[in-house]
Amino acid sequence: MFVSLGFCGVIPILIPVTAISLFLLFFADKILLFKIYQIPINYTKSLHNVLSKVIFMALLVHFSFTAYLLAEPSLIASSDATSINLFTSGNARLNSMFSVSYIIPYSTMSCLMIVFLVLKIFVYDLFAKFADIVTDSFTETE
Repeated sequence: MFVSLGFCGVIPILIPVTAISLFLLFFADKILLFKIYQIPINYTKSLHNVLSKVIFMALLVHFSFTAYLLAEPSLIASSDATSINLFTSGNARLNSMFSVSYIIPYSTMSCLMIVFLVLKIFVYDLFAKFADIVTDSFTETE
């Protein structure tokens, strides 16, 4: 799934291949669950947390790979109809990542997801730890 999400922006045939693969995997798991396994697996909340992180990272990989791979200068048409000069640097690939209209959404989403990840790691988790410390100090004084 990671490979498919990473490259499906450049190789769209991976989307139906992945859909068929997940469809077959679903039925294989269903058969194994109801016919072969004896004791059901006990899932906890940690599975949900891990899956949320995996999906977030898969989307980040998808947006980043697609923006990077589509920004190849030899793949971009030279017409000015698709160009918007928002960013200039010495690197042709970086210029096209932020100036070609069909690549800008991928680049923007990659940047936004990275900013969200950094804010969540440093700001949200820091405030959560601080709130736990404050809550613990109030419960100790009572």
